[in-house]
Amino acid sequence: MEMVATVRETIGEKCKLRLDANAAWRVNEALRNLARLDAYNIDFIEQPVSQDPLANMKEMRSRCPVAVCANEGLWTAEDAYRQITSRTADIYCFSPYWVGSLGQFKFLCQVAHAEGMQVCKHTHGEFEIAAAAAHHILLTIPSAVDGNQQTTHIMPDGILKQPVPIASGPEWEAPQGPGLGVEVDEEKVKQYHAQYKAYGQFLPYDRALLPRSRYGQTP
Repeated sequence: MEMVATVRETIGEKCKLRLDANAAWRVNEALRNLARLDAYNIDFIEQPVSQDPLANMKEMRSRCPVAVCANEGLWTAEDAYRQITSRTADIYCFSPYWVGSLGQFKFLCQVAHAEGMQVCKHTHGEFEIAAAAAHHILLTIPSAVDGNQQTTHIMPDGILKQPVPIASGPEWEAPQGPGLGVEVDEEKVKQYHAQYKAYGQFLPYDRALLPRSRYGQTP
């Protein structure tokens, strides 16, 4: 409660504030917590309870004062379709990577729109080309939320000649260039390909790559 209060005080009343419980609460806990947190004008709560059984999320949506967002349990196109048509949430947070393709993602977003729901694009750390492709899809979706997930702004470098607009600011309008609106820098591709051959795939969740000062000696 103190953290949420501090964030709201810091960002002001106009900025959207979203929370994610990662299915940590039981239904009764979630309802009590969100009844208190609602005082801070929460835009939506992501995955307050487990997705199994689906009745958990459906009960939350019917009783919770805060808009409910589903995230866990949308791992495949079939999973996402089942949750959307079961009306388990107000917002569905998933990505093209989970459901197999940009086409499947767009189709499922249209299903959500037909059901009167919204979509928030999820990210697991996409690079610029994938971010640009997803942005094109979002521009065609009538029920995308205002403010979708992306991580391009925290990347120190990329493989494009010009960074995508979201890398330096909170807004990204319609692309103006041909195709995806991006141009690949072939020299940077060669540079990072050489690093890949030398060091292998970068694994951001590998403890061996985290600062030693936090975890001590790593194997």
